[in-house]
Amino acid sequence: MTARRAVTLILFLALIPVFGQTGPCEGAAPVACPDVDCIDDVLLDHGLIDQEGRPLPGPPGEQGEQGEQGEQGLKGDKGDRGVQGVAGPAGPPGPEGPQGPEGEKGDEGEQGPPGDGISTVNAGTGLTGGGSSDSVTLSIQNGGVGTTQLANAAVTTAKISSAGASSEQVLKYDGSNVVWGNDATGGGDGVSDHGQLTGLADDDHPQYMPVTRSGDEYQVAAQKRLRLGPRDNGPSLLIDPPGGGSPATFRAEDAGSTLTTIDGRGKLMLRATFGVEVREDGGGTAFRPVRASAFNVDSTRDHKKDIRAVTADELLDMLDLVTSLTPVRYLRADEFIVAESPQDPNDRVVPNLGFIAEELPLEVRAWSQDGVDIGAMQAASVAAIKALKMAVDDQAEEISDLRAQIAELRKMLQK
Repeated sequence: MTARRAVTLILFLALIPVFGQTGPCEGAAPVACPDVDCIDDVLLDHGLIDQEGRPLPGPPGEQGEQGEQGEQGLKGDKGDRGVQGVAGPAGPPGPEGPQGPEGEKGDEGEQGPPGDGISTVNAGTGLTGGGSSDSVTLSIQNGGVGTTQLANAAVTTAKISSAGASSEQVLKYDGSNVVWGNDATGGGDGVSDHGQLTGLADDDHPQYMPVTRSGDEYQVAAQKRLRLGPRDNGPSLLIDPPGGGSPATFRAEDAGSTLTTIDGRGKLMLRATFGVEVREDGGGTAFRPVRASAFNVDSTRDHKKDIRAVTADELLDMLDLVTSLTPVRYLRADEFIVAESPQDPNDRVVPNLGFIAEELPLEVRAWSQDGVDIGAMQAASVAAIKALKMAVDDQAEEISDLRAQIAELRKMLQK
């Protein structure tokens, strides 16, 4: 069998699945078909061989999966060096370098032409000399320095001659000349009689306070304020004279804040952040009584806020509050009972009557927690009285109703 015949048979057998078991030649088995030309015709018709009977390439098959990457090959030889590129633009100049060493001194140049110099020196006021020669001299002439030439404060004590002066003497004018003489008439120890002093009534120095005396009374000049103590950083006393329609005032201050004021109209004003206390003399802690014709508690509406009336229920509460108070008899720690009339504020014929602050309700206790708020106590007492009045009115109405019922029962019994 020739190679051509073998190739033809292989192609023919490959077509059996397409044409069936009989192959492309009808009525003959593919392997028994003796007619090669028949087979060639079939293969030629299907484009599997050319006119010469040579097999034609079949259609490309599907692309297979990419295989694994092979190992890197050997590095090739280095290529030739390329042509040099065009030079880039010049960069910015670098920082200035250090200064080089100083060079050698050059040769001296030729002398220049003579300049326009000073031709003449004239002597001014108080000077002598001068001229137009090459070298001139100026000097102060005798008597050449006058008042105009002396600067202010230019003459010091070292420049004043002490010739003819004695101890404790001063320069003074005697009516004709300035001479050395005693400081005051009668010796060199100053003024010995204060009657010789002048200008005592002048108010021209802030460190002096003009004072006049009339008998045993000293009087400060009118319209002048007198302060004893520092102004802004501690306690002080300040006395202001009357003026401008305002009376004279006496004030006690602390760091500029007024604590106490007494004015010329006889009014005592006390200003305090935490209240006013009257205690025993000598730095003691015991309080002392205050006597006056009246004690008026400030109660103006202008000094209050959140004002509202007390409700009926609160009136009943105030009644309970007042009835819960416990009056006590007591002596203060520095008081004593005496049989006769008291001779001292600490003497008591009978014990005091009052309350213990720590046992009082907060409504009537002072803000300091160690006293009684008199205003609050009065208001609580008034509220308790009103509560009693309400209770009495209710009972009176109930009694009136009961009396009417009793009268009706009596009428019924009399029938």
